[in-house]
Amino acid sequence: MVHSPTSPTVKVVTRESWRPLDFFQAVKRALDKGERIARKSWDNDDYCAMIDGWLAIHREGKTHRWLVSETDMQGKDWFILPDPVEQTLEQTPVNQEEDQQTTTP
Repeated sequence: MVHSPTSPTVKVVTRESWRPLDFFQAVKRALDKGERIARKSWDNDDYCAMIDGWLAIHREGKTHRWLVSETDMQGKDWFILPDPVEQTLEQTPVNQEEDQQTTTP
């Protein structure tokens, strides 16, 4: 990949390179620092972030307001993702008509 001033920097993060947080630590980071969060147990490309003042989840290429499940709140496998995909979130409008509740396996 050739980097130019207009091309975004892409970092690869695997679910193995994470530092575990509980839900409240992860959400605090999303609120305070605007960082994206995810769970290792999701084992996919889903992630959460603050978008337009809402806690939102990015699933299957779409961003939705997120209704957090009890299982996710009790999870201790949350981690912080690096910034590059944040640009994708900003370009994807939050679908306010389809609130999304996730359940974990």
